[in-house]
Amino acid sequence: MIPEFLNFSSDQVIPALKNALLGKDERCVMDSLRLADLLLVLVCEGRRALPKSSAAAVPSRVRGLGDGYDRTHRHLIDSIRQRDTDALIEAIESGNVEVNFTDDVGQTLLNWASAFGTPEMVTYLCEKAADVNKGQRSSSLHYAACFGRPEIAKILLRHGANPDLRDEEGKTALDKARERSDDGHREVGAVLESPGDYMASIAGEQSNQTQSEKDADKTAEDGDEEPLPDQQLKRNLLERLLPVFCEMFQKTLVSGVRRSSLNLMRKTVHYMDTNTLASVSCDVDEDFAEKLVGVLGAVLDQEDDIDGHSTVLAVMKDLLQKDAEFWLEQLARLGLFEKVEALAQVTKDTAAVVTTTVVAEPDSPPVEIPRQTSADPANDSLSIEPDAIYRWRDWRVLKSRDSLFVWCDACALEFSDGSNGWFRFLIDGRLSTMYSSGSPETGSDNSDTRAEFLEKLQRARVSVRTGTPLYSVLSVAAPDRKIAVGNWVLECLVDSDLIITNSEGNTQKLTIGEDLPGFHFESNRQTRHVFVAESTLGPEFVTGWTARGGRRLRFKVEAQKQKLADLARELWDGYLKEARGRPREALIRLKQAAAVLKKVGDQMVKADADDVDNDELYTALQTVKASVMDERLLSTFELASSGLAPALLSLLTAVNKSGEKDSAVSRLLRLTFADNKALSLLIRKLVAVLESIEKFPQYLYDAPGGSAFGLQLLSRRIRFKLEQGTSGKGQMLDRTGRTLKTEPLATVGQLKSHLLRMVAKQWYDYERDSYDFIRQAKDAGDKGLVFKYQSDFDDQGIIYWLGTNGRMTSEWTNPASVGVCHVSSSDGRNQPYGRPEDILSRDTNAVNCHTHDDKNAWFTIDLGLLVTPNAYTLRHARGYGRSALRNWQLQVMI
Repeated sequence: MIPEFLNFSSDQVIPALKNALLGKDERCVMDSLRLADLLLVLVCEGRRALPKSSAAAVPSRVRGLGDGYDRTHRHLIDSIRQRDTDALIEAIESGNVEVNFTDDVGQTLLNWASAFGTPEMVTYLCEKAADVNKGQRSSSLHYAACFGRPEIAKILLRHGANPDLRDEEGKTALDKARERSDDGHREVGAVLESPGDYMASIAGEQSNQTQSEKDADKTAEDGDEEPLPDQQLKRNLLERLLPVFCEMFQKTLVSGVRRSSLNLMRKTVHYMDTNTLASVSCDVDEDFAEKLVGVLGAVLDQEDDIDGHSTVLAVMKDLLQKDAEFWLEQLARLGLFEKVEALAQVTKDTAAVVTTTVVAEPDSPPVEIPRQTSADPANDSLSIEPDAIYRWRDWRVLKSRDSLFVWCDACALEFSDGSNGWFRFLIDGRLSTMYSSGSPETGSDNSDTRAEFLEKLQRARVSVRTGTPLYSVLSVAAPDRKIAVGNWVLECLVDSDLIITNSEGNTQKLTIGEDLPGFHFESNRQTRHVFVAESTLGPEFVTGWTARGGRRLRFKVEAQKQKLADLARELWDGYLKEARGRPREALIRLKQAAAVLKKVGDQMVKADADDVDNDELYTALQTVKASVMDERLLSTFELASSGLAPALLSLLTAVNKSGEKDSAVSRLLRLTFADNKALSLLIRKLVAVLESIEKFPQYLYDAPGGSAFGLQLLSRRIRFKLEQGTSGKGQMLDRTGRTLKTEPLATVGQLKSHLLRMVAKQWYDYERDSYDFIRQAKDAGDKGLVFKYQSDFDDQGIIYWLGTNGRMTSEWTNPASVGVCHVSSSDGRNQPYGRPEDILSRDTNAVNCHTHDDKNAWFTIDLGLLVTPNAYTLRHARGYGRSALRNWQLQVMI
């Protein structure tokens, strides 16, 4: 028997949920979307598919509690921050505090414990039925990710935390973990990339039970097991919710709601069988198919929305697998074929792409980088010898006893001296062998071969003596310069590409791009392969490649784009390519009619009106009339692609210029569209065609179901491609080829100021000997410079003097952030708050910068100067009184 609250055929349940989903309260809408998601999983997969959580155990006692309860709660939060587990347990066990109580900003005790507490606190709260997914701004898993706490994240997942929840900014916990790159956040990212491993670990813990306990649990489970809801219940839910999700997407402008409703559309379509989908399209809502395809097209029109495009392609794949004939027609009607083809073009010239799952990137320990020499091509080495490391851009080149190694942070290659074209490469932790025929082999990839590869590289690096300069090779394009190493030849024909060929490999060619985390390979069979990494290899391969120009984020985005292109090509080759060659009969007839109208217009312009075939023209006009009278016969996109608008324009222009109001052509036009309804529909269709092509902002931007354009155009950034007009003679950085995005309302002055900082070298970009404060110190000689204290954070101190280059510039720059001085702390780069250089900040509001609570904690500031301090100012961020210093010691060393 179906419980009343799950009776989706009821006249109350779905309308009530629909009203909540289409409401104006964004938080209520998001909660309703989560409820809808829960219902979908429950009805379609059963209760076993739900995460195991005791979240619904005890309702939160928020109302009816006075100030005393609030004071107790605030005291308990302080106990959590001080990691006093006993105080937390005592307060909850005594009944003074409700485990799911939320404070005045909507944060629960579990939220606080996930951010600042101990693993024991989090475990205790979860076992006491704390809601792991609760939180007004973010869930507990978001807090664990934000503060880089992998153990907390694992505990929360084991107790049913939902890794797909999004915070008020629309970000998942994984997105928050990826915002920082220190060790803790990388570990959290690794956990959240495979959350199922930890959510399923409960089963592993239960495996330690005795056999009798297992049997008892199994008996209890069997007794409590409920059968899945019947198929009619499932069908009712899916049929009624899918149109609601489409309507939500079309009516809202909130990006988080649009993204969530799109994901639920994908899930709903995936759960539907062929008959249910056909019923929704034909019986429940006749316009549903057009609405759904319209949503898919709207998402594909959005630029740089890789996640949205991937979701749309997944929906399209499910639709085509269920009923290819019907949905191919719907996709063709709204012009989605061309959009998918455009996405698939990314892989048009690519024979194969090798990518793997993103893996956690270990923190990079201090690596001894050899002293670099100038990148002047005059200093380029003309050969590559053992016992020295060479560099090409941010890649490193090293000759071992019998091999040549080329690597960056994301990719490493080994070229054996005696090879006839084969080589080995390490990408995303996998070791492969590529042969000259273009056949990669991964069968030899195991821990032993990877260890052997790494050991071979390490032996070659160890043989390089400490202090050996880092020589550059092929720093500029030089077609006449080649470097031979064994059977391999290195050359640089284009500034951004390093080409490696084999003397015995015929036409094979390997190309390394400066900004590509991998390489292109063209085999001797003329097949092309692209190998792109999705993660860095680890501290052994650090060259600084990812540190420049935002490459770390960019190459992950490129890998996602490649996956998107692969999915698009799969759809194009499997379904759309063949269907595109078979246009619909109605469209063919309209194209033929438009051709007739165009021909008649051209004949009238040439004064050949007597040659007009009136019967042919009348038939064509009747075809046009039939096409516009039937609203569902042809879509706006098909009308636009048929050529009807320019053909009508040509004909009417010719009639107007002829001046003959009673000509045969004029009479046929009046006869065909004598009915006002037909003429009105024709004009309406032509306006719709114009709007679809020109994208005019015709609707109010905030109207329900309004245009996706209008004032929203002001939020679309404008793309620029930079090109250096004249030679900077070394005084400017060449940013040619780089892309710049700017807001539409940015002024020319703001653009000039931003570009100036991009291309003009700042004073701290030059050699240290050129700094003005160095010159001032040298000129002062033994007398030295005297700095007199006037007030806190005045412009008379040493830190201000360093940040303004001896007061020669008006704008102060944190000297530690640009390498003028060096700041470090006892926590290294893993400070819980801020970065070490933030201690020198002069912001109006102090930056929250401090180490872990440790009486032996310290900060060191290496000014690079000999100073005798007589006054200093030390401040702490407001709102963190408990962590502020109570006593400290200033030590000076030379």
